[in-house]
Amino acid sequence: MLSLHIVNGLALGAVYALVALGFVVIYRASQVFNFAQGELLAFGAFLMIALFQAGVPWGLALVLTMVITGLLGVLIERVFLRPLVGRPVFVTIIVTIFVAMILHAGMMVGWGPEMKGSTPTPWNKAGMVTIRAAVTEGSGTININEASLESLGELLSLDTKSLARLSERKDVRSFAGETPFHSIDELLLCNGPDDCANPMAAGYPDDPTCLPQVCLNPKVYARIKHKVSVEGESGMRVVRPALEVPVNSVVSILIAVLALGLFFLVIRFTRLGIAMRATASDQETSLAMGIPVGRVFAWSWFIAGAFAALGGALLGLYPRQVELNLAYTALAAFPAVVVGGLDSAVGAVIGGFLLGLLVVLCQVYIEPAMGHFGKDFHEVFPYLMMILVLVVRPYGLFGSKDVERV
Repeated sequence: MLSLHIVNGLALGAVYALVALGFVVIYRASQVFNFAQGELLAFGAFLMIALFQAGVPWGLALVLTMVITGLLGVLIERVFLRPLVGRPVFVTIIVTIFVAMILHAGMMVGWGPEMKGSTPTPWNKAGMVTIRAAVTEGSGTININEASLESLGELLSLDTKSLARLSERKDVRSFAGETPFHSIDELLLCNGPDDCANPMAAGYPDDPTCLPQVCLNPKVYARIKHKVSVEGESGMRVVRPALEVPVNSVVSILIAVLALGLFFLVIRFTRLGIAMRATASDQETSLAMGIPVGRVFAWSWFIAGAFAALGGALLGLYPRQVELNLAYTALAAFPAVVVGGLDSAVGAVIGGFLLGLLVVLCQVYIEPAMGHFGKDFHEVFPYLMMILVLVVRPYGLFGSKDVERV
């Protein structure tokens, strides 16, 4: 299960890395902190669904989403930010907040406040990728494949009605009856029979035929209940359970890594990258050397908008839903920017992946240990980490320390 949580955390971190990198690219080029980044992310998610529903192939829809959202970012920079060059920082911050409100209102009018479902995909949106097959001993065969609910019911010696009732109990532990499989707890990756010491205290089971011999983790049970079938004789023992991860998480990581790698190649080996690095170092000197700083500003906003759109499309993958509240993901990614360093693109990427991993692990391991006090603690945890880092390194883990001559 730890491997599954790590993959899910890295998938969420990939989105945070894309959003955080957009913040850093704009800040390095123009010293503007873009508070409309979240709305660009939500705009990209809505646009991806709209293009796919219009019949555009998935790959082309994703590219068009990034290009259109990037052009929207260029338009925002040219209309709202370019006239404010040289103004105090708080003025540009207020303007970006105003732009965010305009975009939010426009999306509400254009697409409505309702959820639009998950981002469409050409693959099975609930599919799993098998990283490691299960290792078994004894007679019989366990097939990890698409199977009916009755097959798992036979495995657990339960009828279909009882099995369906077990799957509906998400708030308490579920209990199965007698089974010929001595290590069914290993198969289901649960915590074992020790968690079943007092099932009646948990309010379950009320059916005396369901004996608390085997304890099932409800989340794992719900994930595999359609994927297990049993053939042959009983008495099989699972030595090592299979390791499966969501295909959406794997795709999110691969696409994000590809996009981030392409960005760093552009920054390192192209004239545009050299111009962006020079502008980030000193705008006045860059202008004196003939570098088109205004064009660099436009490209920075285009890249930030494109990455925000890509992050929105990936964030909306199943089981999440595309809605206006996706815009708040930018605020969730804010600690990654601060932890990595406001002027460090590499730090933003590392901070984003680290943040996503910590959020998922906190939600899985720390929140349950805190009881009622741990509700939604994973949303606060990144900010606590950000404060701790700022106490030790005020300029971030990879940020550069400002040194001024007196």
